[in-house]
Amino acid sequence: DPVLVKVIMLLKEGDQRSNVDEFGIGVVHLWSQRQSLVIVKGILHRNFVRADGSLLYQQALVPRSIRAAFLHWVHDDPSSGHFGILKTQEKLQKYAYWSGWRKDVELYVKRCDVCCRYNKGPRHHQGLLQNGIGLSPMQKFHVDLTGPHPRSRKGNVYLLTGICSFTKY
Repeated sequence: DPVLVKVIMLLKEGDQRSNVDEFGIGVVHLWSQRQSLVIVKGILHRNFVRADGSLLYQQALVPRSIRAAFLHWVHDDPSSGHFGILKTQEKLQKYAYWSGWRKDVELYVKRCDVCCRYNKGPRHHQGLLQNGIGLSPMQKFHVDLTGPHPRSRKGNVYLLTGICSFTKY
């Protein structure tokens, strides 16, 4: 990644310049955080610290070419569980960092085929139940379909139930 290579080069040189506009917005963004950047085994990391100054996470700065793989392992991996946007962001924050990572996670989760297949969307509020009182037998008859139940000998798995609201039969 050309941005990360340039920042690593500047850090190794011990460059203390404050103006790095000539290298592009990506370098400027990372260089503004140079106090928290460290190189560990040739990989650029960002120290994510608590308010008291103690280290919380050491995040790897991820090149653009492997960001999709990081998102896959944080969201789609069998041990990850296809959690929603916020939990995926929390998990990614422990390991990695790049400019715009929150928006990338949001788009990735919204486009996840498995999540889209099983997410039914927001729940709509239903109205309050009302009494269905009948004034004579079989005046009001309530019907419901229940199931699936264990398969019967004939292969049926659903039951149609009905009840008279007056006699409860």
